[in-house]
Formats: sequence, structure tokens, C-alpha cells
Amino acid sequence: MKAKKGFTLIELLVVIAIIALLMSILMPALGIAKELAGAAVCAAREKQILLAWTVYSQANDGNLCTPNTYDYDPSDDDFDWVAFDDVSYSRLDCTAEQEIEGVLDGVLYDYYEDPKLVHCPTDKRYSSAPANSAYGGNGGYRTYSFVHHANGNFKQGLIDSGRMLSESEIFKKLDELRTPSSKFVLVEENDNRGLNLGTWVMKLTDDPGFVDPFAVFHNMRSVLGFGDGHIERIAWKDNRTEKFSDDISNGTNAGYGFEAWANLPQNDYNSDNEDLVWLQDHYGRNK
Repeated sequence: MKAKKGFTLIELLVVIAIIALLMSILMPALGIAKELAGAAVCAAREKQILLAWTVYSQANDGNLCTPNTYDYDPSDDDFDWVAFDDVSYSRLDCTAEQEIEGVLDGVLYDYYEDPKLVHCPTDKRYSSAPANSAYGGNGGYRTYSFVHHANGNFKQGLIDSGRMLSESEIFKKLDELRTPSSKFVLVEENDNRGLNLGTWVMKLTDDPGFVDPFAVFHNMRSVLGFGDGHIERIAWKDNRTEKFSDDISNGTNAGYGFEAWANLPQNDYNSDNEDLVWLQDHYGRNK
């Protein structure tokens, strides 16, 4: 009888080692592919929100909705793109379902009628507790925020906080935005308190800086929506741009917003960061 041949133990271990090596090579590539696929979906969703933003303006004598998502001023409550009744900082422990309620109540919803459009599939904040331990619940479902200068409320006191706001640069009508094809108005944000509260601002000075949390969800790229309605996936050049986003996401940096920007380790992210110069030059404002 002739003995049947089979794998030896050494041959089997070699095969397993080769498979493990191939997997170690392929997995990062698959992760990048997944992120880029998420960016494609993200871009399509932002496109529809921007279209709603534009159509709303056309249907209302050129006036823009406000970019607010909580009550800066009771007089403009009927015009917020996302509307929460009596939302305050204490409501930051809201659930994804409560966030969606605010989306449904916003003035833009009638123009896109699909709440999932406010969420980038790569944004997973809604599925866990906020990285900033000072806040509870989950939340973080809505990924996108409009820049503050797109008809946001002007407060004199904010100018002292690093020159983030200027009344003369706020545009209330779409045709007041100069060179809209080069000015972004819609961003991906990743507020580590959970809910993306309010609008998105940055430090607008000779030394620009991050203020509100900025999301880099797509392999050193972010999806931005511009004033003329087009979408761009911007590839960042400085690794600190992604580090700022990651540090906000994982709670390493708990700072956020105009109240805290002065206390952030700004030079860790901002000094000579060419991405920030680009963001400042293309930030949507009347300038």
C-alpha cells in the first residue's frame, strides 16, 4: 500500500505565516478603502444638504436660514436649520433619536426630507458615550455644521476671543457671499461633548487656529461644501490637522468652542500649519 501524502507541520505553519503576512498587508488598504468609500457617501449627503440650503434661500427672497442649532436668539428661532426647543448645554446628553427630532424641526428639512443625510457613515460618535467625560448620554449623530458667518448671530464679545467673528463679514443673503465657489460653508465636525452644538468657527487672524472641533474622517481628508453648491474632498498636508481631530475625538484634548480656545495647547496644532492658512482663506464669510 502506498502511503498518502499530506502537509507536514512545518508546511502548514509556512502557509499560515504567508496568509498572516498577506492579511497584514491587505487590512490597512481595506481600511483606507472603507474610509474613502465613506467619503463618497459623505459627499453625496453634503451635496443634498447644500442644495436644500440654496433652494431655501431662493424660496425666501434670497435670505439664508440661520446656521444655529440652538437658541442664540429667540427672535430667529423659526429660521434655524436644525431646531431644538429650549436646548441648552444641559441637553448635551441627548440621544441620536433626540438629535433627529431637532433635524426634523429645522427649516431645511422640508427641502431634503431624509434625516440620515445629516450623518456621515464614518462618524461613529453616536454609538458610544462622549469622549469628554463631563457629558453623558450618547448623541453625536449629526456630523455637519454650517460656518457661523452664514447668517449666524453676531456677538460683540466674541471678537475679543481671538477675532473669530466680525459683523461686517457675516452674510445674510446668498448673493452677499463673494466668490462662493472658493468659500466653504458646510463642514464635518466632531464635537467630543456628543452633539455638534451651534455653528462652526475658527480663529481668523494673522495666526489662524482651530477653535471648534474639526473632523478628519477620511484618511487625511475632509469633505467640505462650498457656497456655490459643489463639494470637495480636501487632502490635508500637515499631520497635526488630523492629530487635532483625533485628540478631540478620543478625549485627549477636551477643549472646544470659543470659551476654551485660549486654554488649548494651540501651538501643538496651529503654528505654521498650512492647512489652517488654507481653511482661513476659504472660510465662508463676506470678505
